[in-house]
Amino acid sequence: MQERLRAWRDVMLLHERKLAAFGLFLGFLFDTVTANRPDQLYTNFIITAYFIIAAACIMLMTIRGKDGFLGPLPLITIVQFSFGNLTSALLVLYGRSGTLVGSGIFIGALIAFLIANEFLRDRYTRTHVQIATWFLLFLPYVAMVAPILWGQFGDVVFLASGITALTITFTLVEVIRRVAPRDIRLGLVRMTASIAAIYGIFTGMYFLNMLPPVPLSLTHIGIYHTLERTPEGNYAVSFERAPWYEWWHDTNTVFHLEAGKPAYCFSSVFAPTGLSAPIFHRWEKRLDDGSWQTVTYLSFPINGGRDAGYRGYSQTFRTTIGEWRCSVETERKTLVGRTNFVIVNTPPIELFVREL
Repeated sequence: MQERLRAWRDVMLLHERKLAAFGLFLGFLFDTVTANRPDQLYTNFIITAYFIIAAACIMLMTIRGKDGFLGPLPLITIVQFSFGNLTSALLVLYGRSGTLVGSGIFIGALIAFLIANEFLRDRYTRTHVQIATWFLLFLPYVAMVAPILWGQFGDVVFLASGITALTITFTLVEVIRRVAPRDIRLGLVRMTASIAAIYGIFTGMYFLNMLPPVPLSLTHIGIYHTLERTPEGNYAVSFERAPWYEWWHDTNTVFHLEAGKPAYCFSSVFAPTGLSAPIFHRWEKRLDDGSWQTVTYLSFPINGGRDAGYRGYSQTFRTTIGEWRCSVETERKTLVGRTNFVIVNTPPIELFVREL
């Protein structure tokens, strides 16, 4: 039996990096397929389980992590695996919300941590690093689910989510302090400073509109020539089809429009069930100096629950030739999504019709 344990340990140590990378890849693939909605019960159950498992392993490592034939290796592996999968789940859910233009720094930070997680094994032996990393992932998760539970957005909801995350994290610290006061005392100052820095940076990014507007996400946006409501409750639209090599666009980025004709911006924004919020369409034209000038700014409310997103549109007659864009924003002007196009003052060659 002892020989088998030694062989198992040697295999784990020899292929430690490869096994961790393979597990992380499988976890990210699993999250991409399963983490479809931030209000999905299964998704939140899995994420919560990872947090609980990581917290339990941190406590066990603090109490007796150096005991046993394998020492802290199994617990560190579980913590690292949990942190990696939590990061990938948050990356998937946050990545579906907002845009790289508006939220690129935060998304980039998640990607960087996902990669760095593979090289932090030695750091995870320190309790203060474990707790700070746990809070680093727990804070954005609570900020994501808080609007779902409250049924609304706003600064109050965000600040309340931050206080909740801090309270739960320091409750975990207090529990660990009671069972292992020496380990907590040695790293208490650094841990508190790290948590304060994480909270300050995350809050600053929120008020600078650098965080994705979770749990909202854009499921569709396009520029159309006509738009009518059908008896079935859908929208019949006419549009210029994008060329095959622009497969990611629903409508052509070159918009042929005769003078005096309107243009319609149609969007679908996903929101969880029970959540209502105002959404804004901002029509902008690029000026000669390269800046963008707001031409039309309209709002309409959305109600959550529809998988394909809550549909809404705006229209404007104030169009002229040149570069344009229509942005979908929240009340705080956080970017949910955007489409860019160029208006040409000639009749469209061919229009296609579809229902949305």
